[in-house]
Amino acid sequence: MADSDVALAQAHMRQQVKDVAVVQRALGVAFDRMIDPSRPYSNFGEYLKFALRIIEAGRAKGTITADRYYQAARLLGGVGGKLPAFGKPEFEAERWAASLRATGPANLYDRIVAGQTPTEAKVFAQVATLSAAKRLILDAPRAELIDLTRRDTESAGWARVSDGKPCYFCAMLVSRGPVYSEDTVRFIAHDGCGCSVRSVWKKDPTRGWDKDAKALAALWKETGADGWRSAYTKSISADGATLSSITKGT
Repeated sequence: MADSDVALAQAHMRQQVKDVAVVQRALGVAFDRMIDPSRPYSNFGEYLKFALRIIEAGRAKGTITADRYYQAARLLGGVGGKLPAFGKPEFEAERWAASLRATGPANLYDRIVAGQTPTEAKVFAQVATLSAAKRLILDAPRAELIDLTRRDTESAGWARVSDGKPCYFCAMLVSRGPVYSEDTVRFIAHDGCGCSVRSVWKKDPTRGWDKDAKALAALWKETGADGWRSAYTKSISADGATLSSITKGT
């Protein structure tokens, strides 16, 4: 039976991914309508204005959801003391624009030059853009949770929560368990990453190690860096790319 704090963090992760999917659908429609593969950059400015607005809105909603999760996690953990003040996500238009440009029209142009048909290239570019947007949006609530743990005197740190079918890279990060040091507060995420953050409290820091982290840490210890990717891929292939085959019995 899953620990209640782990279950709460996983439910929060699923809600964040679900909310981002709504934004991705809107971005996908806009990309399909505004980006012309024969002239990749012609309407990009118009598309970018729309994309920046809804990414900002998605980040704001994600941050509010993260704040609510943090409050609930504190209550569930029986944590006292003063709740740290909630933050506000930054508006980083230049960084977001660079990412959307690279995955969108630049990617589209490069694929056509490489020999793909305009239709094929647009599909790949659209997928890449939506994947980048997912990361840009989820970066806000992830950063908010890490900042809260840093400023909360009752917090021991945080642990990574996967979406249940992490890539080998994210699984490796989950295997490291809880992050207790303030010097390692950055959340590493790739485009399309759905991982989230789980709070760990000083009153019981051992709960930073959940079932997935323990199983993955054992696999890492067995394989080491050189054999990790192939061993992890082989382990999850038995049950459709989820962690259940690795965590079974742990």
